[in-house]
Amino acid sequence: AIQPISLLRITVSLCIVGMAWGCTNPLLKRASEAQAREREAVAPTSPRGKAPSHSAPVRMLIDVVNTVKDWRFFIPFVINQSGSILYYYLLGSIDLSMAVPICNSLTFVFTAIASSLLG
Repeated sequence: AIQPISLLRITVSLCIVGMAWGCTNPLLKRASEAQAREREAVAPTSPRGKAPSHSAPVRMLIDVVNTVKDWRFFIPFVINQSGSILYYYLLGSIDLSMAVPICNSLTFVFTAIASSLLG
């Protein structure tokens, strides 16, 4: 006999999802912008002034490895994805027409709060 999740537990869980997504959005943006600046600053150039060309899969692999090595991106990413896992779990217990707008609204609110706190 599976017991339905209580209303309080669902409410708290939806808030956690919104917080996990919303609070990590500005951190992910900031970290990816910093990575882009660092990539441009250290990009080696060829004698003609162009960046050396790697194949697309090699460039993608290098970018993935560098992203995983950067804690400023990786930690918020893991928190964000943990929120996604909880959200996926909640979809089995709550009506989709309620979960989506609630989580998206809370994400927006927490993104605004976190962005203003980070400057």
